[in-house]
Amino acid sequence: MRMKLRAWEIMSLFRIDNKILSTQKCYRAMLWALCMPGSLQKVGFAGNETDISSGVPRPVALMSQTLLDEQVSVAASDMDSEFWLDEIIAATGARKA
Repeated sequence: MRMKLRAWEIMSLFRIDNKILSTQKCYRAMLWALCMPGSLQKVGFAGNETDISSGVPRPVALMSQTLLDEQVSVAASDMDSEFWLDEIIAATGARKA
């Protein structure tokens, strides 16, 4: 069962230096948030919970590449679509299996 997030909770995850990321990056970040809710539970929704150096939510930045690839594969397999897999990979920096 996927966790439902309020719009302000999602958007607060993707603020960097008090600026909202570009529309495309926000779209990808929200897609990531909806696909991998378990990772979002590791941190709060405060604006400072973002890894500024990578521009992605801290949970992704803290994951090893292997764990990230595995989580993306699981999320994408539920979606059954190559398009969504590419979007998730773009949003997280994971590698396609």
